[in-house]
Amino acid sequence: MLVRAIMTPERDLTVLRPSQTLEEALNKINELGFLSLPVVEEGKFVGYISSFYLYRKFVESGEPVFADFLRANIIEDFVDTSVEPIADTTYVEEAAEAFFLSNMRFIPIVNFAGVFLGILTQKALFELITKVYGLHDTKIVIYTQEFVGMLRRITSVLERLDVNITNIAKYDTETLGVQELSLRVKGGNLDEIVRRLEDRGIKVRDVVPAKK
Repeated sequence: MLVRAIMTPERDLTVLRPSQTLEEALNKINELGFLSLPVVEEGKFVGYISSFYLYRKFVESGEPVFADFLRANIIEDFVDTSVEPIADTTYVEEAAEAFFLSNMRFIPIVNFAGVFLGILTQKALFELITKVYGLHDTKIVIYTQEFVGMLRRITSVLERLDVNITNIAKYDTETLGVQELSLRVKGGNLDEIVRRLEDRGIKVRDVVPAKK
């Protein structure tokens, strides 16, 4: 999936302009209850302004009065340009890595011409991960030393019970070749699923019911 599928488009955003005062910027940030806002000029992403960044710049300026500092300066001279935008054709997996490498709560999205299209938020990315990996579905944990054969037996049981597998993850326990299988499933009766699995000699290590 590409980031443009889950980004917040510019039309739904509040953006700042470089010519606005820092006072206007902080007022808008506080009014909306955000930590920061993007700065855009003539369709191009310039950077962002955050309340924390403004407080830091005020201390560095040596000015005695914060309100005077805000009124006397414009965004253009204080915009934070440390965040690089990514293309709207970027895969969400790559965007996730970009979040891990920065402290930003959003990443600006641009098209091939560098035109600002919107932002990708951590919230949107995490919601997608939750949906794709079925993190709200029932979790069944099984230990095995033989992944392929065990998976065949598990899927055979679940198919008969008309249970859908929404995600499978395999982890190496680093103990005597034992692997942990973590399955997310939908449908069926949980007690019946566990009973049928164990009837087939599949030891269920842990079960976490679906979140409602």
